[in-house]
Amino acid sequence: MIALCTGGLVALVVASHSCSNDPDVVIVQPDAGPICSLPTQPCTGGLACVNRVCTQTCPGGNSAACPAGYYCEGDAGFDEVCAPINAIRCVDITQCPAPQTCFQGLCASQERLGDGGLGACSNTPPNDGCSAGAICIQNNATFLCVAMPACSQDGTCPVGGFGSTCNVQPDGGRLIAGKQRICLFGLCAANANCPPSNQHCVQQPDAGIEASGCFNGLTNSPCFTTADCNPGFTCTGADGGASGQCRQ
Repeated sequence: MIALCTGGLVALVVASHSCSNDPDVVIVQPDAGPICSLPTQPCTGGLACVNRVCTQTCPGGNSAACPAGYYCEGDAGFDEVCAPINAIRCVDITQCPAPQTCFQGLCASQERLGDGGLGACSNTPPNDGCSAGAICIQNNATFLCVAMPACSQDGTCPVGGFGSTCNVQPDGGRLIAGKQRICLFGLCAANANCPPSNQHCVQQPDAGIEASGCFNGLTNSPCFTTADCNPGFTCTGADGGASGQCRQ
C-alpha cells in the first residue's frame, strides 16, 4: 500500500505495474532517452534529468527548441525543459519509458532527495526535500520522492485513479511553490481533476493544495460543505477547519 498524505485527507492507493514473474517474459518500454539519476548519474550534452530521463532543454522558454510533439514548459529556470504536448494516462508499464512505471495512471519514477541523499522526504510541501519535479509520497512507513509527469500543454493532467491537477494554474500561479509544471498526483483544485468513482474535490478551507483529495460523496465520505456530498446527502459535523462526513 502507498498512502499519499494530503493534510487531513489521506488517499490509499496501490501502484499499478504490468510485471510478470515469468523470467521468459520481456517487458519492452519506450525509449525516451538516456536514463539519469541525480547526482550519481547526471545528463550530459545540455540535457536535463526529468522523471529519471535525460530531456531536451529549451532556454528562454522557446518551444521551437523541442522535438516534434513536445513543448517547452516555461521560462522560469527549472521550467526550461521539453515535455509531451499531451500527457498520457497510462494503463501499464509498457506505455512509460524506463525507468518510469505506471503509477495509478501516471508515468512516474522514484527519485533520491533533491540533494542526492537517500533519507526520507517530508510530507510538508513545499519544503518536502524532493526535487522540483517530484513530490513526497508515503510508502508504508517510509516517505519517498516520486517524480511526476509534466502537465499537457493545455494545462491538463491525466486524472488517473485518484485525481491529479497541474501545479501551474491558468493564471500562472503555482499550487506548490518551487515545483515544476508537473501533475500533482492525488491532489485536486476542482471536481474536473477527479475520477468518476471519486468525483468530489474536497478541499480544507483556507489550506493549501496538500489539504485536498477526491472522494465519492457517499456515506462517511469527508466533507466541509454539502456540495462535497452526492445529491440527497448532507455534510454533518464539519466545524471550522475540521472535516465532517456525508450522511443521508
